[in-house]
Amino acid sequence: MTTDLTKTQDQPEPQAGPVAATATTAETAAAPAAPAPGTEPAPDSVPDPAVSAGSGKGRWIALGLVGVLVAVATGYGIGEAILANEKAPAAPVAVSAPVPTPPAIGVRPDGSHFGPLSALLLPVPATMSLGSDDPAFGNDTVLAAGQYQAFFNDDFADLSGSDRSRLGGLLDVSGLNGAALRTYMVSDQMEAEVGMFQMTRDRVVADSALQQELVNATGGFAGSVGVTGFPQAHCYLPPLQQGYRLDYMNCDAVIGDLLVTMHAYGVAPLDSTGAASLFQQQLARLGNSESQT
Repeated sequence: MTTDLTKTQDQPEPQAGPVAATATTAETAAAPAAPAPGTEPAPDSVPDPAVSAGSGKGRWIALGLVGVLVAVATGYGIGEAILANEKAPAAPVAVSAPVPTPPAIGVRPDGSHFGPLSALLLPVPATMSLGSDDPAFGNDTVLAAGQYQAFFNDDFADLSGSDRSRLGGLLDVSGLNGAALRTYMVSDQMEAEVGMFQMTRDRVVADSALQQELVNATGGFAGSVGVTGFPQAHCYLPPLQQGYRLDYMNCDAVIGDLLVTMHAYGVAPLDSTGAASLFQQQLARLGNSESQT
């Protein structure tokens, strides 16, 4: 059988044009249509957040859960720290021993006194008040060196000139460490002035001779009032001037380096017991009575 080669060669080959056209048409259909001139493009469609696993709502929920877990963990850690601090014993605080304050006044082993004379003088008791001014020296005064002699002469004006001179020599008025006075309104019937003369420390040994000279110089005065706890101290009643309406009493004592005097005066008859009590308080401030033998 003879094959018709001419017919086979004459059949046309399939054209690719329609397939290409079909693909082009599909691409054209898939591409969004260009907006018409003068119109805004339509917004892109927004995917449904409920079905989108990567949606914003899902992320916020996830972040919220993470924040809660962090807060719980942080709170737990803080709570544990607080409980640990409460359970731990407090560290001991070192407390330094208080430093004792040195006394403002006192007595040295040799019997001399330290501290300002204004502090050695008896403070005004609560039942009294500061008294009247001494006409020459005031009512609460630490005297200047130039006033020592005048104050001594005034304080021992009741002594004779010779007795006062001997007493002044033993006291060494010109070489005193200091002198002071304070007045007291003991009651509405009586006032008192306490004087203080401080010798130098090297003259403390002269206190017994000074005390004896005081006794000798005042021995002729009437009366004698004792001072409780201080047997060496003595009080006496100087002679009154005729017609003098006030009564008065003098007291003196030597305590180490201090010659202490008191002049009490008031309406007669004077409360000598009250005056002696004031003098006893002054001496007690300067040292105990055991040294007064």
